[in-house]
Amino acid sequence: MKKWTMKTLLTNIIILVSALICAILIFFITENPWFFSASIISLQDEENMKKNKRDIWYKNESNIIDVFVSDDLQDISDITISIIYDPQNTTLDTEKISTQPTLLTDIVSDTPWLLVLKFSDFTGGFDYKNSLFELPFSASEDIYNALISEAVVLSTDGENKPLSIWLLNSGWNLYH
Repeated sequence: MKKWTMKTLLTNIIILVSALICAILIFFITENPWFFSASIISLQDEENMKKNKRDIWYKNESNIIDVFVSDDLQDISDITISIIYDPQNTTLDTEKISTQPTLLTDIVSDTPWLLVLKFSDFTGGFDYKNSLFELPFSASEDIYNALISEAVVLSTDGENKPLSIWLLNSGWNLYH
């Protein structure tokens, strides 16, 4: 009988530890859904952008600004993007900016209310299906505190062109 009791106790401890691990894992997943999201544009979003003839589209959900570039933009030398934000309610984490491995990133200006980023070296196989960049931010309220205000492309022939921008957040259809 003692052997049976030890075996039952050990089984119960294993079940309890497994349940605890599962509970922690489920809590982590529900609190951090962005951890499992990919930075790949959906086909529906891509079709929408082509139909609306936008050059750049982005999402700023889950405290990440996720920016995509239309594959209609060819012969790119560099892209300069201005992001406006409220410094009292929003902090941009420029240390953790993530780009495609072939791109060079420069912070042209980082002042309160305005961050200007420049991306160059598009010759190394830029993938239009993936993000141009992802920029983490933290906001004190559940509003969109970081918005792209302006984007300009410099083509390989030296021509500057302003780009049309579209915010893809669910329920929002903002463009400029």
